[in-house]
Formats: sequence, structure tokens, C-alpha cells
Amino acid sequence: MALPEILESFIGQFYDERTAPGLLLTSEDLPGNALLAEALSLRAGGKVEISMPQRGEKREIMDRALTNAVSSWAGAWLRTAPRRNCWKAWPRS
Repeated sequence: MALPEILESFIGQFYDERTAPGLLLTSEDLPGNALLAEALSLRAGGKVEISMPQRGEKREIMDRALTNAVSSWAGAWLRTAPRRNCWKAWPRS
């Protein structure tokens, strides 16, 4: 499954029990963008727009969010590394 499809599925599941905001910014062009926006709009009781910003302030916000997500994931991965025993295979000098 490609990243756009994974992201689209995640958004649908995440907002299944939550009200979506009026604007969702995504890092990928979602294949079912129009259908997902329509479904979220019906559930929210108002228009929901899904946008992949190309430039400007919204693109800067998206870039910061992606950087924060990667940093958060990497930190969590490193904190849990001892429990996963991934260091056993690391070559020792």
C-alpha cells in the first residue's frame, strides 16, 4: 500500500469518532480526496476541505509538522530500542 492510500485510510479512521476541522492539510495528494472530504463534511455537518499545500504559509506549517513527526518517531524508537534488543546485532569495537 502506498503512502497516499495509507494516509487516506488513517484520516478516515481517525475522524470516524471525531469531528474533522474545516481544513485538513496533507503532505500527499490523496487518491480519494473528493470522496473523503464529502464524507467528512457530512459527518461534521459543514464543509471540510482537504488540501495539499504547495507553497506559502500553509506549506511551511506542513513542513514543520512533518519535521516534528519524524523527530517524535525517532525519539520514541530510540527510547524503546533496548526493549527490542536491536543493539545486540550492533558490531562492537
